[in-house]
Amino acid sequence: MNKNIAILGCPRSGTSLVAHLVKSAGYDADNYGTRDLMKPNKDFNPDGYFERIDIVKTNDRLIHLIGENYNFLNPPTLHKVKANNNISQGCEELSNELNAYSGWFIKDSRLAFTLNLYKLKNVHIIKVIRNPQSVKQSMIRHYGNLFEQDVKHGPHKVKQGNFNDYYKNINQCIDWQASLGPSITVTYENIINGKVEELQDFLGNKVDKTIINPSYRNYEM
Repeated sequence: MNKNIAILGCPRSGTSLVAHLVKSAGYDADNYGTRDLMKPNKDFNPDGYFERIDIVKTNDRLIHLIGENYNFLNPPTLHKVKANNNISQGCEELSNELNAYSGWFIKDSRLAFTLNLYKLKNVHIIKVIRNPQSVKQSMIRHYGNLFEQDVKHGPHKVKQGNFNDYYKNINQCIDWQASLGPSITVTYENIINGKVEELQDFLGNKVDKTIINPSYRNYEM
């Protein structure tokens, strides 16, 4: 593999399924087993999230450095992301590691706000989108009805927010990040129905379509 992949998408849009397919095409998720990944969740992501814990923590620090917090419905705006394009402290070690080899992929919804800060080489971007109402329904199932009340998610309290504003903002940031390198847009609806040809062409290798189990709909709804 002579290219690297960043997977961007709103939470609950199908990025974990796409990440699993990218892994099946031969791309590395964890620096050849030397980095910890988030553990699977049997109720929502039974096959895993394919997110490096160190990258997730670094992204939280980077978002804090630009004066924001990643709090689901209250993430940084595109204006704030662009205004802090030159911040790099806190990600140099990860950037150097990733730039030292190829054939990897990274995935974390926070990358919508931080990918540009890593200054990574030869990154090809996969943007995953899904019907907004399906995203909203899945977020409510996963996190609670944060569109009608404040909810607690892990150690954090997520303040009630407006879904349409949130969805518009995160996708504006994703679109801007995707404009910084070669990119492709795939839809969850096409992927779950086995339409992977464009994805395979972009990756330069075949994916394992048996990964796409119809039961995933139960976890994504």
